[in-house]
Amino acid sequence: MSTENDDNCTDEHAYWMYGLFFFGYISLIGEGDKFLAAQNLRRSHIRVILALRQRPGTTVKELCSYLSVSQQAISRTLKQLIVEEYIRQEERVSDRRNRHLFLSKKGEEACTGVMKAQKKRLIKTYKTIGLENADATAKMLFGLMGEEESEKFQKLWGTKTHYVSQENE
Repeated sequence: MSTENDDNCTDEHAYWMYGLFFFGYISLIGEGDKFLAAQNLRRSHIRVILALRQRPGTTVKELCSYLSVSQQAISRTLKQLIVEEYIRQEERVSDRRNRHLFLSKKGEEACTGVMKAQKKRLIKTYKTIGLENADATAKMLFGLMGEEESEKFQKLWGTKTHYVSQENE
């Protein structure tokens, strides 16, 4: 498919790509859902846990920004994670108005459990499509991000890339 002509991306191709992303996402996330269900957690919980893994000490306001949710929308999830000791909150002496959130050992174990389940799916896929295509897919996902999402991603993960071809060098 030449990138020179917009006609190469037909409506049907765009619909098809959406379907591929949607069902691929469902399959990948579904692996983690099995682990989460056993812990009495849902996807909203792992999104919080993953963000805190990447940015320990994040405030509730920052977390809402990263996840594009309101404080009202995330409050029930945070309460459960705190009560069940997946995360802990601290107040800083310099600013007691903000709660800084951190993963507990239990939260780290939950994050690792979900990622292990999803990693199995990724490894199986990489064996099927080849590492060069895995890297091309990652590059495409970077390209799909809007400026705001790209900034959020970089705040959470930084600018270091983790292409499988780099990881295996």
